[in-house]
Amino acid sequence: MDQGTELYEVVARFYEAGGGLDGASWGQALDGVRRVLEAHTVALLSIDLAQRSLLFYAEAGDAPPEALLDYTRSYHVIDPRLARVLTMAAGRWAHCHEVFDDAFVASDPFYQEFLLPYGGR
Repeated sequence: MDQGTELYEVVARFYEAGGGLDGASWGQALDGVRRVLEAHTVALLSIDLAQRSLLFYAEAGDAPPEALLDYTRSYHVIDPRLARVLTMAAGRWAHCHEVFDDAFVASDPFYQEFLLPYGGR
C-alpha cells in the first residue's frame, strides 16, 4: 500500500470512529496513526481545562493497561506535552523529542516517574 492510500485509510478510520460506525473504534483509528508514525503509543484525549479533569482517553500501542490508569489518576495533570499543545495554533504538530531535550527529560517528574518507566519518551 502506498503512503497516500495508507493516509487515506487512517483518516477514514477517524471518521468512522468519530461517527460511531458499527465495528469502528478509536483504538483502530489510532493504531493507523501509530503505524504511520512508527510510534510506541498514540493517544487521543479531551480535557476539561476549567476542572483540570480528563474527559476522554483512547490509545493504541504498546503501553500496558496500568499506564492508562496512572495517567488518568494523576499524571495528566503534570504532562508537559499538554501545556505545549494547548499553546499551539490549530493544525500544528508537535513531536515531544523535538520540543523537550534530554536535559528537560532528565529532570521532569512526568518523564521520570511515568513516561520512561512505561517505555515511552
